[in-house]
This record gives sequence, structure tokens and C-alpha cells, in this order.
Amino acid sequence: MTTLDCDDTAEPMTDEELDHLLDSASATLSKRVKSSTNVNILLTNLLDVRPEKLTPELTPFMVHVRLRQIIADLYRATILTNCLAKIIPTSEQLGSVSKAVSAAFDKASSDDLDEVADLVRLLNVATARALAAAMSPIATNDLLLEAYLSTLIGALISTLGRGLARASDLAIDLPRISEDAYESTARDLCGADLSNHDFGSIQILYDFVWDDQTKWPAALASQAKKNSVPTGEGTYRIRSITPLCNINSAAVVC
Repeated sequence: MTTLDCDDTAEPMTDEELDHLLDSASATLSKRVKSSTNVNILLTNLLDVRPEKLTPELTPFMVHVRLRQIIADLYRATILTNCLAKIIPTSEQLGSVSKAVSAAFDKASSDDLDEVADLVRLLNVATARALAAAMSPIATNDLLLEAYLSTLIGALISTLGRGLARASDLAIDLPRISEDAYESTARDLCGADLSNHDFGSIQILYDFVWDDQTKWPAALASQAKKNSVPTGEGTYRIRSITPLCNINSAAVVC
């Protein structure tokens, strides 16, 4: 503790000084709210979150992994819209955002590559509605609450933008791989060398099959063993801990 912390002799603030301090804090917070809901800034952020696509992978299992990554993005987006709905349950605009995100999440959760084109359309709708919500921020007469809402909406737009970029890229790439290939061996990782892949979480690979010859990234080797069940001699299937297709299984903390 410093001498300053123990100093009881400091002069108390006058009412005028306190009012000035509160006005300054209010102005700073207002500036933060406006900047975080500025559409030009949000659009720039959308471009920044677009995944780099220097060496796209079109192996059968990777196209399914890429779809799973989109499902994960929409899972996060659904949690964000649930938070917004809990805070402002009467907002029709936020309700329309929630419906659009839910429709995209349901489409993605079919885990069907034939639905990717429709998924791109639904993600466009959800992103447009989220941007519209940012352009018309809700006035609550509570600057702290408005700052929190703007942060949630900004995070939602970034998440939807990332999902939309991934879905658009996947829709472009799918015609370059035969449907028979990605249907017949899509979830077979037996003997695959995955050591240079970054999947983030083993949950991206739920329902995939692997064997003792599969080479895992160091970060996932123990997770794969812990979260798999034997399916035969030397083969295993990755089970789901929290299914991405079941939003109700996730706790929503706002």
C-alpha cells in the first residue's frame, strides 16, 4: 500500500468537480458506444476476420471439418443472440436477428454439404440483420448497458462474418471434389497424418473414426483418446461431449 493510499488528508471533491468528472466519464462512454456500433468500423472488422485461404484443403475429411467450423461459429452466434434476447426481450429488431441466426444454425446443423449454398444465403440474411441492428442501437438511458449491448452486437457481427466467409469459400470449393469421395470417406481418419492441422478442439471431429496409425497434433492426442469409444479392433469413434447441434446443452452466461 502506498502513502497515497493511506492519505486521509486529501481535500474532498466539490460538487462542481464531481459533476465535471461524471460529465467527462459520460462523454467518454458515449464515444465508446458510438465507435463500437459504427458500421464502417464493423464492416472493416468483417474483412479482417476473413480466414486466410493460401492453400485450401479439399481432402474429403477436411471439407467436413470446414463445415463443422461454420457450425461452431453459428453456435457462438446463437449464444450471443440468446444473451441479447435476455437483456432486451421486447426488441423486435433483435428478435429478427435471433430468428435469422437460428435458421442458419439449423441449416448448418444438418451437417450436410449439399446444403452449403442455402447456408450462405441464410448467413447473408443473418449478417445483414445484425448490421442493421448495429446501425440502429437501442437507447436505454443506461450508458453502461448500451456499451455492453454494442459489444455483444459487435462480437455477433464478427462471428457471423467469419462464418459467412468460411461458408462462401466452401461453396466455391465443393464442386472441385467429387461427391462420391466426400460421402464415402468423409469421416475416416484411419492412417491419416493430422500432425500439422490445427482443429482447435477435438469436438470439431465428433463422429469421425480413427485408428492407432492416425497421427494427431500434440495438443489433441490425449483428447482424442479420452473422448473416443472403440468401434472395432484398433479403431475408435470420437464421441460428442457437448453436441454443436444442440444449443440447449450449452450454458448461456450473459
